[in-house]
Order: sequence, then C-alpha cells, then structure tokens
Amino acid sequence: MARYKDIFTNHPILDERYPFTEDAEKGVYLVRGKFKAIFNEDLPPDNPNSVDVAINLVRDFQLVEINWTKDKLILWAKDYVQMIKQQHQMNTIEQSNPFVLSFAHLVRWVSAKFRDFHFYRPPGEQTQTVIFCSFLEDEITPVFWYPKWSVVKEE
Repeated sequence: MARYKDIFTNHPILDERYPFTEDAEKGVYLVRGKFKAIFNEDLPPDNPNSVDVAINLVRDFQLVEINWTKDKLILWAKDYVQMIKQQHQMNTIEQSNPFVLSFAHLVRWVSAKFRDFHFYRPPGEQTQTVIFCSFLEDEITPVFWYPKWSVVKEE
C-alpha cells in the first residue's frame, strides 16, 4: 500500500485508502473524508458517551486541530515558504516561482474564506505542515487540502 508522509516530521499523513486529486493551480492534493462513529464497547449502548464521531482522516493519521486566526495563517505562510524553499533546495527564482505563485493563490483563497476552514497538523509539537479542511455544499462531507510540497511518497 502506497503511503505518503509529511516531509518535516516523516509522519504518515495519507495513503492509498483515500484517493486524492491534484489541484495544480492551488498546489494541493484534495481528499474527501467521512465522519465515522466510534463505539466504546466498555460502555452500555444507551450511555451518551458510548459513541464518538470523528473524521476518518483525522483519526487514522492522528491529525491535530489547530485553533488559528487569520493573522496566524499569514505568519505561518511566510515561514512555510522559506521552509519549503530550503527543504526542496529552491535556490533560484526559476526554481521557486511555480511554488510561490500557487501557494500565494492558495493562501489568498483560504484567507478570503477563512471562516469556512478548519486547520490540522501532523501529531507532535511542530507546525510546519498545515492541512486545510473545508466542507462540501452538503456541509457534511469534509474535504482536506494537503499542500503538495509537504507530501512525499514513502519509498
């Protein structure tokens, strides 16, 4: 099974159980998630705590929700650009321009719809990679937006 990991933490953040598409303009991989019921078998079924609801991607990859403001998003974006340039050794404008342009497009788009997004990171204390989450028009189906520069296929 193909697995994909975060380039900064090496933590798995995606695998082939979750088909994804690429949005080249925004530089992201799009993945649809699902809400899943998690049953606590130690509690009786009529106990309100016997069932918990979680998004499958969040649970399966131990993603941690981040409580962010728009200002924090912008500050993170500036740092992220530098980290990605360094990680991918983008030393010239020609090398970094495709990344910078698509990432700027993504950040502007997310900023404009900021209230529609939730933000996640891989487990741990580091916040280099941020995964954006919005919902389809049905307001039930979560869609995760993985910045493609943070994702590498495990060998």
